[in-house]
Amino acid sequence: MSKFKRTFFIGLFFYFLFCVYFKKGKDDFSLMFIRGALIFILFLGCHAKFEDGLESYKKGDIEVAKKIWLDLAEKDDLESIFYLGILYQKANGNIGENLITAVDWFDKALHKGYSDAKVQIASTSYKIGTFYESGKEFKQNQFKAFEWYQKSFDNGNYSAKEKIATISYSIGNYYLSRSSDIKNLYTAYEWFQNSYSLGNLNANIKISNTEYLIGSSLMSNFNDQKKLQKALLWFKRSYIKNDSTDIKINKINNRIVILNAVEERRSNRNKVNEAIHILQNLDRESTFVLKYDIDKGLLFITDRLG
Repeated sequence: MSKFKRTFFIGLFFYFLFCVYFKKGKDDFSLMFIRGALIFILFLGCHAKFEDGLESYKKGDIEVAKKIWLDLAEKDDLESIFYLGILYQKANGNIGENLITAVDWFDKALHKGYSDAKVQIASTSYKIGTFYESGKEFKQNQFKAFEWYQKSFDNGNYSAKEKIATISYSIGNYYLSRSSDIKNLYTAYEWFQNSYSLGNLNANIKISNTEYLIGSSLMSNFNDQKKLQKALLWFKRSYIKNDSTDIKINKINNRIVILNAVEERRSNRNKVNEAIHILQNLDRESTFVLKYDIDKGLLFITDRLG
């Protein structure tokens, strides 16, 4: 039996004992004093300390320890908050969910200034990451695995770096397999970049392949000069250099020249149409000049428009 339980029951026993033994009519001052003292002892027994929970925990009385620490945690007792994390970290049963609950308690402890919680967050988050990566305890989910490995790394577990690089590579492949949508190509590119930045050299060729695919996708917009310019940049960025790439680059360059010429012609046509419209609204003098000398008329219009 824990210390706080013993205190509680001893106080309760003597309280009733004195109530029965000394009850002879009206209470005198001494009896009131004794009762007050016993109530105080009873009060102390009902308000357990962190050490009482720790004693119960060491004896295997987990539920008692949990109740004590939960009560104390409501009063912002840091050790109780931290040890609730330890309790869930080592709990049997639904291991995965217990570990997530443990991290929640460790997060609360760290937020309130209990620095030792950071190490526990790092190690527990890493373990949760392995569960999501492997499909043990949780349904396999690479995105969740990434989040937990990242949390582990952010809290000082630098061994999680390799895991983050590997998961990033895997997620990059996931989006690359859905390359019919250019948005997925952009997303794949970002994941491969992240993987490479963390030391996964295998991601470099994936980056180059994705750059090539993005360029090819943008190139399909053959009448959009802005997208063709972007395609050109992606092809030039890619390490993939072959005859096919050169042909595409030349094709884009030629197409851009054509589009520029078309745009210039369209611009000139617009200028002519604008001039005609202006002429219809000018005075007789400009109309007369235009009628007998169109070149002088256009110059006249230009001067008039400033």
